[in-house]
Amino acid sequence: MQALSRASILWVMSVALVAQQPTEPATAKPPSGSGLRNRVDRLFRDGALPVRLEVDGAVVLTKDLDSRCEAMAADPALQRAQFVILDLLREELRRTGKVLADEALDAAYETYRKPYDDTPFTVKVIATKFKGYPSLEAFVERWRIQHAFVQTLTIGKEQLQQEAERWQQFFGDGTVAVDLWYFAADRAAGSDWNFPEAEKQANAAATALRAGADPEAVRKTSDPITAVAGWPGRPLGYNMLRQMMRESEYSDLGVADSAARAVFFDGKPGDLLGPLRSVRGYWLARVQERHAAKRKLELKSEREEQLVREVLVQRLFLEWADAVVGRAVVRVPGTSVGK
Repeated sequence: MQALSRASILWVMSVALVAQQPTEPATAKPPSGSGLRNRVDRLFRDGALPVRLEVDGAVVLTKDLDSRCEAMAADPALQRAQFVILDLLREELRRTGKVLADEALDAAYETYRKPYDDTPFTVKVIATKFKGYPSLEAFVERWRIQHAFVQTLTIGKEQLQQEAERWQQFFGDGTVAVDLWYFAADRAAGSDWNFPEAEKQANAAATALRAGADPEAVRKTSDPITAVAGWPGRPLGYNMLRQMMRESEYSDLGVADSAARAVFFDGKPGDLLGPLRSVRGYWLARVQERHAAKRKLELKSEREEQLVREVLVQRLFLEWADAVVGRAVVRVPGTSVGK
């Protein structure tokens, strides 16, 4: 996460929700299997809550993860997997000799935060209001690991230009008109997660829609959606779609694929996408119309390069996290659940 000049701070807020690369084709199935970060999330939310996990031979107690969540003002029901993944990344840095001393990280963070904290849009404001972090402390913990990872990268102008082209639909203010159906995995406040049941309901709805059922009749079997930016009457940009689907930079670490990415970048008009697993349940989506990017990002200024670098770093960080989790042995002791 590079420090930006004051002139860039307002613009960086416009890309604050972006994280995942829009180049892989959309899938009709929820992501699964080794190498995907949501493999860890599934251990906590696809069945009975385990008392403990075994992570590369070490025992991790769920109650200890809950305490760490609460210390960061994070919801344990949503974010237990985040702390397992962060510990794996921290250990990978140590194992490969890439870990940075606390003093070096403290100095780097001071350099990073100062241009923000000298404005009303402080690091805390951007992290908690725009990037989805539950607290500044949660952001800083992720930042320290990501900063150490970034020091292993060499990013050139050509790579930035390629990334800008990948994200042209976003940077150029493209939009999609889309119909959505949502199936919550947390239907009642305080209830246990039930992703398998939500997936079952989403699959039944998808079957009905593909057979020609009335979309509004199917909607009555789904859960309410909190609309943003005039939806459904108005098309949505990527950030607004991410917001409505309750995705953020913070949540991306625990969910291997972005449902909003699949819809915004890969959905073809008329096709039904899904079920797509997301942070709190499953989505079905039908793109009605795509509106192409209105402009092209040329990378003619330092500000533009910094913003594209931020998006690129987020993508590479998540790909690294996938690789690290894919090599790890994470399982529920005494069962066949996990790898």
